[in-house]
Amino acid sequence: MTELILGDAGSGKTTHIAACIQADVTRGRRVFLIVPEQETVSCERYMAERLPASAPLTFEVTNFTRLSDTVFRM
Repeated sequence: MTELILGDAGSGKTTHIAACIQADVTRGRRVFLIVPEQETVSCERYMAERLPASAPLTFEVTNFTRLSDTVFRM
């Protein structure tokens, strides 16, 4: 599913995204979070702090440059 999340700064967008990802990872669903290239590392760090240790099995942060590699690995 693709979801577009809009809102002002401080409205809870990041918290909402993290909660949705955590719920999907807990259910065993495969989740890809696409972010701009310059945000990849900080987003990976942020999500690693909030998700369970098993999350890397079903969750991946990717960017537009790595997106094709991610798709073709499936």
